[in-house]
Amino acid sequence: MDALDRELAAALDVDPSPEFVARVRARIAAEPAPASWRLPRLMLAAGTCAVAIGLSALVVPRPVSPDVVQAFRPAVSRQT
Repeated sequence: MDALDRELAAALDVDPSPEFVARVRARIAAEPAPASWRLPRLMLAAGTCAVAIGLSALVVPRPVSPDVVQAFRPAVSRQT
């Protein structure tokens, strides 16, 4: 096993060609700079859910209890 390790280390112990290094450096220089601010997708999803819940609370009507309905009905007495 040690012989295999030595052979692999010797095979990988090479320097890249100057042309390769130049191409890599040129490609890195041509890459656009990374954005300075990125909102993680999880935070974006959480914000979207929070807005959706808030809007649904404004749009969905609340059920009215029978006591509230009774308070607004006029008292009518039946005379027969």
